[in-house]
Amino acid sequence: WTIFLHHIFFNFKNSSKQKDMGVTFRSGDYIRFVHVGGRTIKDGEAAAVWNRRGEHTQIIGPKRIIFWSSTIRFLTRFKAGSEQYLKVKHRNGAVEHKKGPVHMYLNPTYHDEITVNDGYHLKENEVIQVCTMPTLCDDPAQPYKANGTSEDQSLLVKSNKRFVHGPMIFIPAADEVVENFDWSILPSDLEIIDIWDLPSNNSSIVTLHTKKVWNVKVPIGDESRRVYACFAITYEIESIEKAVLHQDPFKPFCASLLADIQELFQEETTKSEVCTFEMIQSLVVEKLSNFKSFRQLLETGEVYGIGIRSIRLLEVSPGNKLQSEINQEYRQALDVKAKVAKKESDILFHELDLKERQKKIEKDAELARKEAKIEADLAEQEFVQRMKAVDRDNELAKKKEKRQLEAWKASDETVLNFLGNLKELGVDMSAFLCTTTDKKATSDIMNRAYSLASSPQVQNDGTMAHD
Repeated sequence: WTIFLHHIFFNFKNSSKQKDMGVTFRSGDYIRFVHVGGRTIKDGEAAAVWNRRGEHTQIIGPKRIIFWSSTIRFLTRFKAGSEQYLKVKHRNGAVEHKKGPVHMYLNPTYHDEITVNDGYHLKENEVIQVCTMPTLCDDPAQPYKANGTSEDQSLLVKSNKRFVHGPMIFIPAADEVVENFDWSILPSDLEIIDIWDLPSNNSSIVTLHTKKVWNVKVPIGDESRRVYACFAITYEIESIEKAVLHQDPFKPFCASLLADIQELFQEETTKSEVCTFEMIQSLVVEKLSNFKSFRQLLETGEVYGIGIRSIRLLEVSPGNKLQSEINQEYRQALDVKAKVAKKESDILFHELDLKERQKKIEKDAELARKEAKIEADLAEQEFVQRMKAVDRDNELAKKKEKRQLEAWKASDETVLNFLGNLKELGVDMSAFLCTTTDKKATSDIMNRAYSLASSPQVQNDGTMAHD
């Protein structure tokens, strides 16, 4: 009963803590020493229990256990997918690889470490080099040589290497190591780097029969006439067996390219007649346009299992000295061009000024012509108006004269009618017209006929008058 009450008190005291622990899955960071109590190990959990005598028991849930002066440690779960594996280091020194899908618990009684590792996913034409760890056949105290043999030829070091080709997912065995290909990275500039001290890519996978392009800039000639040729070299690794026979196939690859360039241009660029960049550029293009000009590079590729498919010259650029000369020529050309442009600008300005003057003169002449035409038109209009006024005056004078003539005719006709009437009345016309007694009366009557008046005069109103 004492033990039972102690157990109830302990559980009540730690009820909240146990409640939290029961919700989540516990792992290796959960370690407790339990005097009296119990634990529920859920499905998906595992625990290692050591009793008071130090005896170990591994429990995989689901299970409920009661402790008495025991230590419990929950175990961390590790799982590997179908493309992964578990690397298990046992306490006895053994190493085991478990291919996925698999899971297991890290029990410190049995294991030092468990890690999850990805397998090597090899695509088509990809290859890796797998080395089996050497094992001794006999006494380990026997001294061994560097080549793997001992003084006693019966004791051998068992070691071999093999290539694994894709496509596949490779899971190495416990005694297998995937070695890195310690090959150099092909540089982009062979002048600023030491080809025997190139950085390494440290890649474990090599792709075969796949075209790759190496863009590289190579110096040509001495410092005074140096130019740079930029190449696009298309290559592919044809034989991994030939490539791994040498420590690094790409270092001699670079050296061969430099050797070919030096062989092709060791004399031409130093000749006195080859002095300008255009001439050097033409010479470089002529020599490097032939694929067979790179003899040593092709031979090196064949030896190291690297097939060269094409070598394309992209451009030829000048070195520092040639570039300074080109810049100086360019500046001189710019100065000449600026002077020519200024001269042309002055000539153009003078021509424009002459054109402006000519336009002004033509404009003034046009204005003068327009003014003269306007004055002529005005004079013509004025003359026409005057002529019209004269015509009107003449017309009026004619009309007035016509009216006067008609008035005269009427007066004459009246007088003649009067005289005729007198004659009809039996008046002696001769006596009537020649009498002196009635001369005034006769004169008044005759003056009414302008054509019969004895001395016509022009009156103030323009009519004819008689004395």
